[in-house]
Amino acid sequence: MLAATTASGPPSWVTYTAIAVAAYGAGLSTLLAIHQFRRERRRIHISIRPTFWVGESAEKSYEVLEVQAVNDGHRPVEIRQAGVVTIRGTIYHPSWVVLDESRKAPRLIADGESVVFHFKVESFEDSNYLPKSVWVQDYAGRHYKKRCGRKLRGQLEDLASAGETRRETAAESKA
Repeated sequence: MLAATTASGPPSWVTYTAIAVAAYGAGLSTLLAIHQFRRERRRIHISIRPTFWVGESAEKSYEVLEVQAVNDGHRPVEIRQAGVVTIRGTIYHPSWVVLDESRKAPRLIADGESVVFHFKVESFEDSNYLPKSVWVQDYAGRHYKKRCGRKLRGQLEDLASAGETRRETAAESKA
């Protein structure tokens, strides 16, 4: 008989055992559900660095801000676009993006794969347009963001001013 109480006394040991087993089962199933949810969600890791993009010729080579989006989740993600949030607000302009043909967006990336976007540094010459953060958008419309630190903004200012000096020197030498 599994009666919770007897007419004359407290609950039996069977009741306490049943409560303990039920609590253990509820806790374990909750932990497994959380683990499964975290494992199945889409995760994108974004890295940012200034670099040099080499085109077919020297005239088509640029100092760029490289934004790399890596799929850290277990599900494939389709990346649609990337953008820059500047000190003045959100800016996305296709002319800023210099893409290799093999890396065009939208692109489906599987676990561990990446897609790279390049933004021309000369677009950031004005200090009001220095990047504050970058974002990548997937097909579902979810934005993944990463902040640009002061060190990176300083490097971009240096690259932009060096590029401006090179362009002025080249214009003077042609004249």
